[in-house]
Amino acid sequence: MMPPSAKQKVCRVFWVLAYLSSIVLSMLGFAIGSWPLFAGFKVLFIPTISVLVYVEWPRPLTKQYYLLQLVYVCAWMGDLMLSLVRFHQGCFLFGAISFLLQHNFYIWLNLTARAKDGNLFHSPYWGLPNLGYVVLLSTEYYAGTGGMFKAACMIYSLFLGTAFMTAFHREMANRKKYWITVAGFAFFVLSDLILAIDRFIHPLSDPMGTSILLTYYIAQTMICYGTLPDVGTVKN
Repeated sequence: MMPPSAKQKVCRVFWVLAYLSSIVLSMLGFAIGSWPLFAGFKVLFIPTISVLVYVEWPRPLTKQYYLLQLVYVCAWMGDLMLSLVRFHQGCFLFGAISFLLQHNFYIWLNLTARAKDGNLFHSPYWGLPNLGYVVLLSTEYYAGTGGMFKAACMIYSLFLGTAFMTAFHREMANRKKYWITVAGFAFFVLSDLILAIDRFIHPLSDPMGTSILLTYYIAQTMICYGTLPDVGTVKN
C-alpha cells in the first residue's frame, strides 16, 4: 500500500477532530438532556465516516465503495429520523425503515466479498440467530405497540440478523480485520437490542441509555475499519 499523501494526512487530522467531536458532544448532549447538542452532532457522525471512506478508498472506485456509501446515506437518514422522534413518534418508524435499507446494502456488500463456497444458505445454522432475535423482539414489541409497527420491527430485526450472519461469509485475507467486521455487526445487534428494551419494555436511565449511542458508534466504526482493508481482494 502506498504511503498517504499530504492531502490525505491533512484530511485525516480534520477527520479525527470531526469524528471525536460528533461522538463526544452528541453523547454529552444525550447525558445532560440537551436535544440541540445531541441531535446536532449525532447527525454529523455518519458523514465523517463517509468522508473517511472517500479519502481512503483506493482508485478506481469499486462496487463495494458505492454500496458502502449507500449504506451511509441510509444510516444518516436513520440518525436524522431518530433524532426527530421527540417531535413526532412516526419518525421512529421512518428511522427503522432507513436502517432496514442500510442493512440490506450491508448484506449486499457482505455477499460481494463472500467465500468461494459462500452461499449463505449452505449453512444450516444461518437462520438460528435470526429466528432467536425475531422471537425476542416480537415478545418485547407485543408489550404494547400496534400490529403494523410490530411487523415492521420484526422484519427489521430479521434483516439485521441476516447482515450479521453474512459478515461471517466475507472472504478477507486479514483475519484480524475479518473478526473486527463481525464484531462490528455484533455491536449493531447489541445496540438495537438495548434500544428495543429502552423503547418497548422499560426506559433506561444513564449510563445504560448512553450505551445505545456508544454501541452504535462502535459498530459503525468497526465495520468501516474492517471493510476498508478488504478492498484489495474485491473485483468491480
